Amino acid sequence: MQTISLKLPAELYARLAMEAKSRRVTKSQVMRESLETALDANASGRQPSCFDLSSDLAGSISGLPKDLATNPKYMDDFGGELSGFSPIEAPGAPLSQYVIEGR
Repeated sequence: MQTISLKLPAELYARLAMEAKSRRVTKSQVMRESLETALDANASGRQPSCFDLSSDLAGSISGLPKDLATNPKYMDDFGGELSGFSPIEAPGAPLSQYVIEGR
C-alpha cells in the first residue's frame, strides 16, 4: 500500500477518531472506506446506496442464530399478529409503523 500524509481540521480528526474507536478499526481503515465510497459514488454519478452507507453494520448484532437468513423456521408467523406491538395512529402516518408497548 502507498502512504500519504493528510492534514485535517481538529473537529474532523475528532470525528474520524470517534468513528474508528466505535467500530474498533484503525483510522486508516475508516479513511480508506470513506474515500473509496466517495470516489465510487462520484465516478458512477450516483448517491451512495443504503448498503454503501450501512455495510459496516452487517453482522454487527451478536446473539442471533447462525442460520437466521437460511432456516425457514424463522419465517413461521411472519406477517402475522405482532404481539407486544401496537400501531402508531398519527395524522398521515401509515399504520405499518409500530412501537413496543411498555417501553
